[in-house]
Amino acid sequence: MKAFSIRVLLGGALFLQCVSAWSAETIKLAFLGGLSGPYALQDEEMLKNVKAAADIVNARGGVAGGRRFEVVALDHKANPQEALIVLKQAIDQDIRFVISGRSNIAHAITDALSKHNARDPNRSVLF
Repeated sequence: MKAFSIRVLLGGALFLQCVSAWSAETIKLAFLGGLSGPYALQDEEMLKNVKAAADIVNARGGVAGGRRFEVVALDHKANPQEALIVLKQAIDQDIRFVISGRSNIAHAITDALSKHNARDPNRSVLF
C-alpha cells in the first residue's frame, strides 16, 4: 500500500516537472476515502500512507522548483454518491489531483472527471 502511494506521488511529481509556468504555491492532493463507515480503518491507513509519502517528498525539497504537497482528506463514506459530492468540493477548492482506492468509487470518479475535463479543459483534474 505504501509503495502504491509513493508511486502515485512520484508519478504526479514527474507530471509536474513536465509542466512549465507553475508558481511556488503548494500542490493540493485530494484524498477521497471512506473515513467513516465500514471501511474507515482501511482508508485511514491508506490516508496515513499517502501523507507519509507526501512528507517524504516534501522533506526532500518538494517537486517542480520546491513546491510542496498538501493532502486534503475528504470522507465519501464508501458511497459512490457521496464520492461525487466530495469530488465536487475538491474541484471547487481548485484541487487538481485526486487519490482514491475503492474500485466502486473509482468508477464514479473516473466517469465524473471525464465529463468535467471535457467540459472545462483549462481546469482539468488528474485521478
